[in-house]
Amino acid sequence: MVQHRAKQLELRLLLCSISHTNTNTNTNTNTNTNTNTSPILSDNKNDKSLYHLIFEIVTSIEKGDYLSALSSDGARLIFQFAQSWNFFQDTIDCADRFYSQLDSTVESFILNHPSDSNQSDRALLVICIGVAAFLAFTQTNITGPQEGYPWLPLPFQLSARSWVEWDRWARNQLMSTTGSALLGKFSLVQYIVFAKMLLTKAKDLSLVGRTPFERTRSASWWLSRIILLQQRISDELSSSLFDSLQVLMGETMSYFGKLEDIKGYWGATLLDKEALTISSMVHLEAGIMEHVYGRDDHSRQNFKFAEDASGMQLSLTGALGFRTVHQVITINYVTRNSFSLFSVF
Repeated sequence: MVQHRAKQLELRLLLCSISHTNTNTNTNTNTNTNTNTSPILSDNKNDKSLYHLIFEIVTSIEKGDYLSALSSDGARLIFQFAQSWNFFQDTIDCADRFYSQLDSTVESFILNHPSDSNQSDRALLVICIGVAAFLAFTQTNITGPQEGYPWLPLPFQLSARSWVEWDRWARNQLMSTTGSALLGKFSLVQYIVFAKMLLTKAKDLSLVGRTPFERTRSASWWLSRIILLQQRISDELSSSLFDSLQVLMGETMSYFGKLEDIKGYWGATLLDKEALTISSMVHLEAGIMEHVYGRDDHSRQNFKFAEDASGMQLSLTGALGFRTVHQVITINYVTRNSFSLFSVF
């Protein structure tokens, strides 16, 4: 895939979590692209290009249709092993073996391919699926509506009966990194474990393999959102999650904290004021993260930067209302006056 087209899709994915405005106006929405610039995944002429696969997932996410993203052709391409996996039992050991194979499958998909030039695009495809799972978890447990997602965040489903031990495995995975129980009863816990696994793998693999490939920079930002949400649903503050967030937000700040860095990465792909929107939001979310851990001085610094960058006065207040266009019930949340805050937190 031509690199600037991959970055267009990466930008669309990020902007749909920040702004209510149409994020698709400056991208080529014609999916009938020339296969000379969109490398084909196999010799089968009916197969879709990487660009088509990522395009479809990003478009579904923009619409709030996370189920379509998770059941897309892109997801089927990566996780086709699950369709013929013959060891499904409702046990913790079975869940552990399945996700271990899923982890190795993702690594193989990104790295073990004849064309090293496609590795960054394959990583972006993995990231998009992880983001869809993360947003599905958030929609189900926080913003609504509850869409009746399947218990397994993959396009190949088993019976709808309860898989209690698989959910227990997922809860154990979350609690093992925090050292504390979850704050309450949450649905689709496998989704956040799945999302964290995919984002971590795609981010880390950019530095290994035969030829290290260009990292999808927004992966650090998405992963920090997942880990912050993990902290918010945990009963106690976790020093290990805080350490991870410090690293990830540090990376995110270095990528998107300054306008010149944002413009240098996305260039002409950006529309008017989008760089400013991104810079303001990254400082706002960094301030929220610091506030969660009681680091009020650091939090105020980030909020002040977001104020200055956006040219608005910032005040945080409790409110009862809506956070996304897909939300159907009002809930308590923190909002910023004079600015429409669209964030998964």
